[in-house]
Amino acid sequence: MKQNIKRLLPVSIVIGITIIVSIFLYHKVMEREEERCWQILSDSAKTISAEIQMKFQDNITTLGLAANAMVEENKLEPEQIASVHLDAFAKNTIFSRIDVLYPDNTILYEDGHLKHLRQDLDFNAIAALGEHISHRLTDSETGNESFYYYMPVIKSGEIKAILTGVIDTTVLADVFQISFYDGHAAICLVDSADGNYALDTRYSTLGNAYDTPGPALLKGYENIDLKSEVKSLETGVIAFESSINGKDNYMHYSPVGMFDWELLVIAQEDVVFSSLLYLKKLMILAGIIEFLLLGLYIAWNFYTVEQLAKSEKRTQEQLKNSNTLIQCVTELSSDKDINISIQNLLGIITQYFDSDRTYIFELNPEKTMLRNTYEYVKGGVSVQIDNLQEVPITVLPKWMESFLKFKPYYISNLEQERGFESYNMLKEQDVNRLIAVPLGKRGDVIGFVGVDNPRQFYNDATLLSSIQFFLTNSLATKKQQEQLQYMSYRDMLTFLFNRNKYIEVLDSHQGKILENVGTAYIDLNGLKQINDSHGHEAGDAFIQNAAKILSSIFPDKVYRIGGDEFVIIQSSIGELEFHNRINRLQEYMKQDQISISIGFLWKASCENLEDMLKEADHRMYEAKKTYYQTADRRTHNH
Repeated sequence: MKQNIKRLLPVSIVIGITIIVSIFLYHKVMEREEERCWQILSDSAKTISAEIQMKFQDNITTLGLAANAMVEENKLEPEQIASVHLDAFAKNTIFSRIDVLYPDNTILYEDGHLKHLRQDLDFNAIAALGEHISHRLTDSETGNESFYYYMPVIKSGEIKAILTGVIDTTVLADVFQISFYDGHAAICLVDSADGNYALDTRYSTLGNAYDTPGPALLKGYENIDLKSEVKSLETGVIAFESSINGKDNYMHYSPVGMFDWELLVIAQEDVVFSSLLYLKKLMILAGIIEFLLLGLYIAWNFYTVEQLAKSEKRTQEQLKNSNTLIQCVTELSSDKDINISIQNLLGIITQYFDSDRTYIFELNPEKTMLRNTYEYVKGGVSVQIDNLQEVPITVLPKWMESFLKFKPYYISNLEQERGFESYNMLKEQDVNRLIAVPLGKRGDVIGFVGVDNPRQFYNDATLLSSIQFFLTNSLATKKQQEQLQYMSYRDMLTFLFNRNKYIEVLDSHQGKILENVGTAYIDLNGLKQINDSHGHEAGDAFIQNAAKILSSIFPDKVYRIGGDEFVIIQSSIGELEFHNRINRLQEYMKQDQISISIGFLWKASCENLEDMLKEADHRMYEAKKTYYQTADRRTHNH
């Protein structure tokens, strides 16, 4: 007996452990699938919300084009509106028509007749609110429930009229068709200010969300005040029993992001959790089969070996991660040029992940654009850095949302980006998998570092997260160095190149032959008299005005080498073009009442730039001498 018990004991243990593990896994799979179902509902709401925003924005843009046309063509009066063809702007939009409101409280309709506004509306009150959308109103022309999008038409700082795009609510249901859940869902748009529905695909007539009694909420959702949530433009979910068929329904509510509207997405439980219910049946069947199998003991042994192998692999991965991190930090801490260190660092990361490409994107100061500043590519992989210099952050909305929370962003398959602008961008670069980690500190995101198509450690951003602090500091140091270099080569009064830059340019061209080069020496006449008569602030303004003209005609080719002395060095320019620019320079200076003495010359081939500049300097002094002789004669005659 004892022997049999001993023999059965291992089997009993295996069966007991198997039961526990199976139950645990069952719950985990169910939880994961349930989360996925919730995510699908949430993603569906985000998709329709993005579609609503995009379509409304496109139509608002069209209305703006109509307003611009009225201003540019100076056709603001009622009798002129017909030639603007507002009806043409209204076509292919959600606007049933475009009306024009005038300051005298009259409204011009598309058919050309004028009519006074309703007593409860006032042009000045509407104009004071600027560009906005109204609450739901009954259209006096059609009798349909409508919204009005008001756009002031401004000329010379004055509101001349207000374009009104009329949005018939009966059109919205056709515009925003339900594609998710095979159409077995409903969407509603609620104006959070007054509770009026802008769209309700459940019913033929529109009601008010605040005036109707709330649904019977299911257990776990009783404490949610849906009306309060909608008024506050909150995001969440509720479950309730349908008053029509008695089935359980789930609703995802979230703000649309414009007009203070709330989006409600509603579907029955068997629609939202169809995959979960199906999976549950499969899991139960699998569980029955599992407990009938007699070979679990062998499977358990294989499982143990597999776990040991995984543990060893994780240890090796952690060791490699640590060694690579040390290598990265050492590279950034070296005495090399920062640009070289960062480039070498990207090479280390590329090798670690066995990836195609590693890169850094930095945000512009306005936090609106991303610029690819560093890139390392594996042999045979195309270079993309030149194609990714001005990327709006709106192209990567999900990325930036994750980065602002200082969380990594994973793409396990490119299909998860479908529906976003990033999908086409990544597809063109043959990117199917990606890891990206934000760069920044103290909650301020300055960019991100990303890895394309990692073939190993693709689900682990530990290394990137560990080096982001050091990389952020290196980028900050680089910016400081660039700023110092900029200040050392710029004149702080005019922001032109200074004498230091001028000397460096001369040194760099020693022994070189320049082709098609023009030079000029310029000296401002009368600066001393301005300083003596009006003060040095006036003198500084005089110099700055001259510098602006010089810079506008010869951008980044002008050097301030003295108080009122400037030098122009322009290479790769034709003789006629150079002389035309000099003529424009003299003309603009004269228009701004700035007297200058200038010496200039152009050469098709210049073997000694300094000699050429000396000749220009000599010609300037001759012009200066002529200026003083003329000034003396004028003084003597006077």
